[in-house]
Amino acid sequence: MSFAYNLVTMLPISGFKALARSARWLGLCALVAALPFTVRASTVTVDFGISLNGSTGAGQFTYDPAAISTAGGLGPYADGADGLESFSLTYDGTTYTDTSANLLGGPTLSTVPLVNAVPTVFLPGNSTLQNGLQYEFFGLWVVSGSCTGTGGDYTCDDATILGLGRSTEAFLASDVTSADISYTGSDLLYNLGSAPGISEITGTITSEVVATPEPALVSFTALALAGLCFALRRKGII
Repeated sequence: MSFAYNLVTMLPISGFKALARSARWLGLCALVAALPFTVRASTVTVDFGISLNGSTGAGQFTYDPAAISTAGGLGPYADGADGLESFSLTYDGTTYTDTSANLLGGPTLSTVPLVNAVPTVFLPGNSTLQNGLQYEFFGLWVVSGSCTGTGGDYTCDDATILGLGRSTEAFLASDVTSADISYTGSDLLYNLGSAPGISEITGTITSEVVATPEPALVSFTALALAGLCFALRRKGII
C-alpha cells in the first residue's frame, strides 16, 4: 500500500519536471523562431521639441521604415500612405495630431483613396534637411479663426495657423485668408500668403530623440538571457 502510494505521488512530480524541461526547450525554440520576425519589427518612435513665441512644445511620431517612400527624388519621407503611423504635437496646452479636425490636409492621394498625405515627416537622408536636423516636418493646424475647403485648397477667415515646415521649422501665421497645399512625393509646397497680408512668428525644432530601442537589440538580448538561464540550470546554479 505504501509502495503504491509513493509511486502514485511521485509520478506527477516526475511529470512536472519533464514538462518544465520541455517548456524551457520550447521557450528557447520559440525565441529562435521569432527572432527573424523581431529583427524585422520596424516601428520607430521619435520624440521632438519646438520653441515658438516664447513657449515650448513637445511632439512624437512613429513610422515604419519598411513602408517609407522616396518618390519625388528628394529622399525618404513618411506620410499617411507611406509609413507614418502616428503624429502628435502639444503646444500652448493643445495637442494637434494627424487626425485633428483642425488639420489642413493636402490633396487626397490618387493611389490610396481617402488617405491624406499631411502631416509629412522628412527622414534622415532627405536632401532638404537643414540645420543639422535628423528629421523635418510639414503640418498645418488652425489655432483660431476658420478655414474651409478640401484637397489642399482652403479659404480662411482671419485664421491663425500653427505650422511645421522645412524652410521655417515652426511658425504661427496670423491673418491668413487662404491656404494652398500641393506636393509631388517629398517635394511639398504650401502658400499662406505673405506680408503685409499676414504676420508670422517663427520658431525652431529644439530636439530630436529616437525613443524606441533597435528591435534587433531587444531580440538578441532576450535570446542571450534565455541562453544564460539554460546554462545556469544545467550547472544547477538556478
